[in-house]
Amino acid sequence: MKSDDSARAREKIRRVGLISPCSGNLGNAAIMTSMVENLKTRIRGVEIVGITLSQEDTARRHGIATFPITGTTHGKFYYLSTPAGAPVGYKHPASAVASLKAALKQIGWMRKIIANLRVARLELKHIIRSARLVSSLDRVIVTGGGALDDFWGGPWGQPWTLFKFTILGRLLKVPVLFVSVGMCTLDHPLSRLFVHGALHFSQYRSYRDVGSEKLVKSMFPRVSGSVWPDLAYGYRCPELPPIPQRLKEGNRLLIAVSPIAFCDPRSWPVSDGARYSRYLTELAAFLKWAAIAGHKLMLFATDGCDIDSMGDLVRILSSESIDPSQMQILASPPSQTTEELLKDIASADIVIASRLHGVMLSHLIGKPVIALSFDRKVDAHMIEIGQQDYCMNIDTFTLQTLVERFTDLNEARETELARLEDAVRHRRIKAETQYDILFGERTLKSEEVTILDPSVVKVQA
Repeated sequence: MKSDDSARAREKIRRVGLISPCSGNLGNAAIMTSMVENLKTRIRGVEIVGITLSQEDTARRHGIATFPITGTTHGKFYYLSTPAGAPVGYKHPASAVASLKAALKQIGWMRKIIANLRVARLELKHIIRSARLVSSLDRVIVTGGGALDDFWGGPWGQPWTLFKFTILGRLLKVPVLFVSVGMCTLDHPLSRLFVHGALHFSQYRSYRDVGSEKLVKSMFPRVSGSVWPDLAYGYRCPELPPIPQRLKEGNRLLIAVSPIAFCDPRSWPVSDGARYSRYLTELAAFLKWAAIAGHKLMLFATDGCDIDSMGDLVRILSSESIDPSQMQILASPPSQTTEELLKDIASADIVIASRLHGVMLSHLIGKPVIALSFDRKVDAHMIEIGQQDYCMNIDTFTLQTLVERFTDLNEARETELARLEDAVRHRRIKAETQYDILFGERTLKSEEVTILDPSVVKVQA
């Protein structure tokens, strides 16, 4: 992009809204950090508003103003969080009206009507407040991740959010940009209707992998877009400590493992206790094998709902009499930050993870990974970065196959690390190029960017 074009692009942008279902997930946090930093280093004095599920978490992590992404709770998995993590909107004022509502709710059909009316009222209020916000913005940006998805909230979760803000942007003449978004699941017809409308009325669309682009094209043939790397590739990694010398001697390794709440009846939209149990049993068997072989273990999570899975894994290992001194358990979201996590796992030799950004962030700091893949997006990443040989299906891997793949990766570590370094460098350059195209070239260095104290950040209710 020419310097004159870059200057004109910056002149048109003074205030930006970033849409993300952030609520403590470190993958979403890395993506948001990438976008915030790149906006601030390209557009001097830009104001940023995070439109998210957890305003407190967003303000604390990124030092930006915040706004609620939705007006009400949509099921168990798409809700606004208070600082304590509880869903917003369940409490009612202690009044005669509230007492009447409580009495009417005892009638089945009346309960449903009241619930629907309440949701409609809250959504209408949110639309009005969102319109005021959008009218004050110069851009609305959907910040990558698995944005095109109804798995965690149904059609009235993320699909409706995208449609609502895109239509408001269209009406108020504020460009809406979908930047390196991923296509996950859109099972409900209404979800597809909302997402189609959102993409159609947006001004810019890019997808984080070829598979996402093909899925969008097959579902919405008239919607165009380009492929650019996941925004996490634009995340500026912290300076990492060197690997301790003791781990370089002999055959002892430090293995960092990130279990996932896959099919966990407590926290996964599709509940399947048998699949969850099989996965943890096989993973625990591998960790027992690794401990007996003299390797050290490190457990970490990149999402809050995986904390219970870490606990389950530790209990299984404890019953197998694994020496606790061989196992380190890292802090978890929401208290854990992406920077702290990367510094912690920098000492690991090999990572075993399932979540896309648990895998991707490890690759960013040069860690070879065995991905126990639960989704197409993980497969796509491993293929695109040339690590498909170390991608295993979460439903079919066994102790034996995992040990074999681990042994292969350990023997080929130097070769794979060189391949990873080249692949990551290439994607970092491409991520930087997309930011240049959208917002102009950098005018400030990262260390010159001012991050606000979260205690003074404006949080809009």
